Amino acid sequence: MIVPAREGALGVLRAARDNGVTRVVLPSAFHSVAWGHPHNDHVVGQR
Repeated sequence: MIVPAREGALGVLRAARDNGVTRVVLPSAFHSVAWGHPHNDHVVGQR
């Protein structure tokens, strides 16, 4: 189940990038897929 979730999230991010989208909001479920991987060059925040 993790692999399809990861691929789905990456597909959304790639489509957004390819179409000039400047901001993407990911739900908390994305965090469960990304957790455990170093993201030293990413800014993560919540407003």
